[in-house]
Amino acid sequence: MKTISIIEIFRQMNRKINDRCFESGGNTFRHYLKRIEQNSAVAGVVLDLGAGAVTLASYLPAVSQKSLIIAVDSSIQGLLRNVSRARVVANAERLPFRDSSIHVIAASCVFEHIEQPLQILKECFRVLRRRGELVFYTPHKRSYVAVLARITPMCVHRLVRVLQTGKSFREIEVIPTFYRMNTKAELHSQKGSFDVVSLETHIGAPCYTTFFPPPIHVNFVLFHKIVEKVQWIRESIGEVLIGCFVKPE
Repeated sequence: MKTISIIEIFRQMNRKINDRCFESGGNTFRHYLKRIEQNSAVAGVVLDLGAGAVTLASYLPAVSQKSLIIAVDSSIQGLLRNVSRARVVANAERLPFRDSSIHVIAASCVFEHIEQPLQILKECFRVLRRRGELVFYTPHKRSYVAVLARITPMCVHRLVRVLQTGKSFREIEVIPTFYRMNTKAELHSQKGSFDVVSLETHIGAPCYTTFFPPPIHVNFVLFHKIVEKVQWIRESIGEVLIGCFVKPE
């Protein structure tokens, strides 16, 4: 008979709470995926920047059928677990692609790890075709998760990820964060030659507290719902920024 730990019981209960209190379980990532799907240019080459072990094609099967999705990451360890058809080990500051050769760049949870954002954006601009889009998903700099992340030792980050996901320490890769392009003002000021198509602040269900006892998790749910409903609070300390920059004609 399989035994279930108390943390797993908490996790299951809290996920049910999230499902009841938030649309689609409070998954903000779906807004990012929808933005990629809506892109009229998604019929060519899609660059999944900072892909790691996550296979974008598994989330967007329709896109993967009509596009070539290239997973790019500086870590070979992550790409070894990525099952994308095309995988490239590369630094985002020096992408090994020709000028104007990429239709869409998708960047999920990448911007917060960038120490030199201007150089990365210039490189993305270089490889994108005209009217090509850079679609991104990144934590808001002033969200409580980002604030705590900046003052928390890396070993604690790893422990939290283990408790959150149920994976082993060996499976968890923790990358330093800088948050130098993680507010609307910072994104607008550093966009360079890009045009801004959309830039939205979202907050979903609390995911970092699912391994806590449900009474504690419920308090975070209430906080998230308040932030979700009050626009000025959401814009100030929302959870994530989801946006789309386009390379002009």
